[in-house]
Amino acid sequence: MRTSTKRILSLAGGVTFAFLGIANAQNLTFPGVGGDPKHALTPPGDPPPTPGPLGVVKASSWALGIQRLVNPGGPNNAPARAHGVNGIMFTASGTMSEPKAGGQWTDCKVSKVVTEMTYYTFSQGVAKSPGTRWDFTCDASGKPERKIFVAAGDAAWNEQTPGGSATAAMDMLSDRLTHIWLSPHGLIWAAINDKGDALAKGVTVSQEGGKDVFNIPINGVMAKVTLDADKRPAKVETKIKHPVLGEVPVEITYSDYRDFERAYWVYFPERIVEKINGKTVLDLKVSEFHANPYSVFPVPSNVMRASK
Repeated sequence: MRTSTKRILSLAGGVTFAFLGIANAQNLTFPGVGGDPKHALTPPGDPPPTPGPLGVVKASSWALGIQRLVNPGGPNNAPARAHGVNGIMFTASGTMSEPKAGGQWTDCKVSKVVTEMTYYTFSQGVAKSPGTRWDFTCDASGKPERKIFVAAGDAAWNEQTPGGSATAAMDMLSDRLTHIWLSPHGLIWAAINDKGDALAKGVTVSQEGGKDVFNIPINGVMAKVTLDADKRPAKVETKIKHPVLGEVPVEITYSDYRDFERAYWVYFPERIVEKINGKTVLDLKVSEFHANPYSVFPVPSNVMRASK
């Protein structure tokens, strides 16, 4: 696998950011100072006027900092891309809950969780994308336990240590992959094509209570997205298929968006709250965020066999 290919998770203790590698994987050109693609980006400003439903989704893409000129003013000047953010990583703390058989829940305090997601489609050898990894320590009874949940391509697994011994968790594949597309930037990927000139099949746009709303089919299930006053996703409502809970309603709220990387103009919520069937299963305060990190998700051989 070439090091220029990317996306999901090179983990909590030693994450390496290789923006040029990401650029190569996506066939983008960055003429920035010292090879740093950040310097090739300009503030989003006001989005180009686009009427109708497409304009609503493009305005949200612009407000998140996704759609922008990738190579402004250069010899290969590229148009604004609706998929300019092709992966994310964030660090947070708060609480998480896991359902158990019999209707019980394990509630835990999380001092640190590092989450990575990639949105683009890629498959080369054992490296797969889209993918995601959640690396966190769950303190449920005064005995902290590290957990690493991963999914990429058509496989899901748990790790004891980053890149270490892995156990297949194929029953969690749908849930983990669905949450990639329920993230703020994932919603835009699901709603609009890469050029930003057409909505994905099945996407509809409306208004409710003076707020813009769009509905997106994700894994065959409609997700309702309500935008805030700044045109960024504030609430997502859908259903997921969970191996323990079955098909259940999910509500995720995003608030307090800010530019964590300062002058990179990609916005991410500082607060994330997820509820399943009314039960709060995730309540996180984000302390760090990076757009387009170098993330890879090599599928372990035993997991790959289990996925076939």
